[in-house]
Amino acid sequence: NLSVLFEGLFAGDGTLRQAHDETGPHFEPGIADLITIELHNANNYGMVEYFASGIELHTSGLATVNIPAEFNESYYITVKHRNSIETTSSIPVSFASTDVIYAFNLPGKVYAGNLRLLNGYYTIFGGDINQDGIIDTGDVTLADNDLSIYASGYLTTDVNCDGILDTADITIVDNNSSAFISAATP
Repeated sequence: NLSVLFEGLFAGDGTLRQAHDETGPHFEPGIADLITIELHNANNYGMVEYFASGIELHTSGLATVNIPAEFNESYYITVKHRNSIETTSSIPVSFASTDVIYAFNLPGKVYAGNLRLLNGYYTIFGGDINQDGIIDTGDVTLADNDLSIYASGYLTTDVNCDGILDTADITIVDNNSSAFISAATP
């Protein structure tokens, strides 16, 4: 069980909005978006021991992932979202018990404290549109290109996930690019 908030989906009260496409919510009620979870080897972060994609992230910021029983060691947990910076737990988390609960809600629980504070809640930085681990001009260019053609829908360039590419999306990408936001991993 994971708890995570994303800057682009953040609703302002510790919850998330639903991602939209051009006709409204992209998912059924209560589902904000989809995420990917990776379990990385505790001694060699470069080794992905397990991953699960298409995990439903609820508007409450909670996601449940069923991990096979054979993965009962300690692992770094990495969370990925379609247009946010990948974020990793600060330490390896033990999967020895049947119920594992982890919240990406404080800088001390995230590797290098790589979170953004919004209205009293810590969120994962948005704007890594090309998923290269850094929010930079490559992401700005992708967003600008879609903005110039009035793109809409369930797009990775729609950083605030409202179904319309506009200045709100560009603002997130520009601010995080100017702050040199990048993924931090062990």
